[in-house]
Amino acid sequence: ITDKSEFTAFFTAKNPEKPEIHGGFALSPFVPGNSETEAFLKALKVSVRCIPLDQAMQKGASKCLFTGTDTTTWAIFAKAY
Repeated sequence: ITDKSEFTAFFTAKNPEKPEIHGGFALSPFVPGNSETEAFLKALKVSVRCIPLDQAMQKGASKCLFTGTDTTTWAIFAKAY
């Protein structure tokens, strides 16, 4: 996922009154250590599950999904239930 609104929709329940299990794992470009990013993820109850060691297998350079900063780091995100 490379779009912030798509990321939000992926991890947001369709019915907040009866939240179903939704989402899964999302691979997205990421710059670690940003407090605004951490607050955004905390609000969605999402966390980084893994930063793959072999970043060459990822999609290459991109913009951080959260900050817009150039990055070559991609992370796997998921929600804890």
